[in-house]
Amino acid sequence: MPELPELEVLKRGLAKTVVGRRIVKVTVNKKECLNVSPDKYKQMVEGARIVGARRKGKMALLDLDNGNTLLIHLSLGGRVVLADPAQYQPQEIQVDYELDDGSHLLAAKLMLGNVHVLPTDKLKQDSRLGKMGRDALDDLPSADELAQMLAGKRAAIKAFLMDQTELAGIGNMYANETLFAARLDPRTEARALSRADVGKLHQAIQDVLKQAIADGGASEGPFTDVHGKPGRAHERAQVMWRGGQECPECGGAIKEIRQANRASYFCPKCQKKKRAR
Repeated sequence: MPELPELEVLKRGLAKTVVGRRIVKVTVNKKECLNVSPDKYKQMVEGARIVGARRKGKMALLDLDNGNTLLIHLSLGGRVVLADPAQYQPQEIQVDYELDDGSHLLAAKLMLGNVHVLPTDKLKQDSRLGKMGRDALDDLPSADELAQMLAGKRAAIKAFLMDQTELAGIGNMYANETLFAARLDPRTEARALSRADVGKLHQAIQDVLKQAIADGGASEGPFTDVHGKPGRAHERAQVMWRGGQECPECGGAIKEIRQANRASYFCPKCQKKKRAR
């Protein structure tokens, strides 16, 4: 599932390519991707000019000049691309936005993803946006604030990182990679981290996310940027999907376990589990 780096790559691409363009026609092929009826959706979107692109957590947003905003959630790996609709099978395109320069912005292969529309001043009515914590990139708490957030929490540190109500944007892949970078066992209780551990975690969050963005995001699934170019962040993975392989740091075997029905990958030698005192 695309996480913060992938949506940041998409947002930046949209900002460079479609901001300033007017949406002249909307074709809806899968009404389940919408939060209103297709007719209402067209009424709220057609004729509007795209005036801004932004992101919160794992969602990208396109602000329109008519006071509405498109909310893009890729879910299991959909894509939003500028492309000729003929490049896709008709059933692969969920929503087609024809722009005033003749180009098409396609919401394709969304599966469980969606492109909702809401009045910009009512975005907090969206159940996902309304519950999101601080953005893990643009609004990352300071190390001191992060230490306060972790204090007393019995949840495993990996569960904390993936809790979108705490920090928005980090999913399974980048939680695994961040914890390896910080040398923290994913099973360690959040309250067990020392102040030094929190400092390492704080830096690792920034380093891992920024490097993934520079790499164009991870495209082990269908994700691409707005031009259809896949990213390469998955090629840099240190532990993700590498269960049983050698740790790039110590040469020991990377271990794979299940946490909350998700795969966790870590090096038992490099990432020692800590106990709360």
